[in-house]
Amino acid sequence: MTSPQGFAGVKYQDGDKFVEVGGRIQLQYHSESVKDGDNTDEVLLRSFRPNILGGLHKDWRGRFEWEMGKNTFEIKNVYIEYLGFKSMSVILGNCNFPFSREVLTDAGITSGLYQNSETLLENFAVEGGYLIKPLMVEVVTAYEIQNADNYDKYWTRFSGGINYYIEKHDIKLLTTYRIGENKDGVDGYDVDELFVQAQYLF
Repeated sequence: MTSPQGFAGVKYQDGDKFVEVGGRIQLQYHSESVKDGDNTDEVLLRSFRPNILGGLHKDWRGRFEWEMGKNTFEIKNVYIEYLGFKSMSVILGNCNFPFSREVLTDAGITSGLYQNSETLLENFAVEGGYLIKPLMVEVVTAYEIQNADNYDKYWTRFSGGINYYIEKHDIKLLTTYRIGENKDGVDGYDVDELFVQAQYLF
């Protein structure tokens, strides 16, 4: 049995009985510099997600995971899993399956999109990075374009950053500077952003 993706976890096992406790803490500094407008900054607990996985009997386990970041409380995963089949498992409950890098990154840019509860949304993104070993420093860059029915102009964002993997993904520091034009599709609403985020998995 392995830890859920995105968590390190500490495990105690006695025969078929086991309990595994882990989680993720993400602290973030975010500043916005608005063209011809006010500048803002904030420090927030972006994510605090404890996770408990355990079982008392062979081939059975249960999981409880919840999120308490950004002044919210949200249950993410609560399920019972049976592992007794050779090539499959059966899950009963609420289970979110991680896809791509979503579990360690933002869900995306989705604010200000909808007009009359519907929209035609178009996204385009190019991302790249290079990891410098043995320093475990990653240089990353990205270019994103988003358009929606109610946008005046394309929302474009160019990002560059440096990530330092202190202990792989368990402990890391991420820094990104993003240059944005026509944020939320508003013509001339140009916003530059700085993100500094620390992640600790336990």
